[in-house]
Amino acid sequence: MQWSARLRWMLCYIAGFATFSVAFISSSYSSGVAQIAHGPSKVYVSMNDKPDSRSKSVCLPPILSRPFQLVVQDPVILLLALYQAIVFGTLYLTFAAFPILYGPTRGWSPGMSGLSFLGLIVGTLCSVVFQLWENRQYVRLVERMDPEQAPPEARLPGCCIGSVSLVVGLFWFTLTSTPDIHWAWSISSGVPFEFGVVLITIGSTNYLVDPYTVFAASALTICICARAACGALAPLLVRRAFEKFDVQWALTIPASLALVCAPFPFVLYHQGTWIRATSKSAHLFKSIRSRLWHSPAEITPLLVEGNDN
Repeated sequence: MQWSARLRWMLCYIAGFATFSVAFISSSYSSGVAQIAHGPSKVYVSMNDKPDSRSKSVCLPPILSRPFQLVVQDPVILLLALYQAIVFGTLYLTFAAFPILYGPTRGWSPGMSGLSFLGLIVGTLCSVVFQLWENRQYVRLVERMDPEQAPPEARLPGCCIGSVSLVVGLFWFTLTSTPDIHWAWSISSGVPFEFGVVLITIGSTNYLVDPYTVFAASALTICICARAACGALAPLLVRRAFEKFDVQWALTIPASLALVCAPFPFVLYHQGTWIRATSKSAHLFKSIRSRLWHSPAEITPLLVEGNDN
């Protein structure tokens, strides 16, 4: 218990330090990457690094408030943040439920209960293989089209498949979680479940990066905070839910939430362009995305002629 308490405090210190350090990180492109790409005689630097630029204290408020402005103005970010929150809450709820379902319920030892995660491992490996194939298809699409014309919705087919796979895995796990059903059936449900979790996370993240370009970090911040909050709270409710409800009824709740959210990727795939156009900042995002391909130096970095000394 002492080591557990020490580890918990150590993680708190690390998280606090990381949170405090974020306030002093400039929101800009890396000058080192630009220098390698354009030779030693030209260097990209952020507008904030110019001698006559504003101080960091002046730039900090808009940087910190931008994620909240985006989630209010853009329904796509709110929709995907909600979806990722439910997915990650379900994932960590499952992590907490496995030791209970395979320990006291089935009478397995703690070491044997760890084997219940084998289905999740197989699902993760399958999702990696699928992502390699899907990325190859996307690269071929970009090669056939002008990269500027490649729609962000082309990132969503894997997310659509993952949404269906997630629901299948959750209801499969719900129906096979009782001790009278062989343990292999419930462990096998982890394959489509984890397969769906990975595809949804990667697909929705890529979808946010493409249209929001230089504001992608702010858009992803909302999703990261939402899924982290749900991922932290969900395990705390597992034991109480199992005590108050039957095991299958308790597991039906996250499965039903996943079923309700399953149409989200399909809606964005077919109507994402129209939904993004309703955003108050849609014109700005479209203009920035276009200028990134034609005149990227006008966006954030300033091209400075000089030597690398």
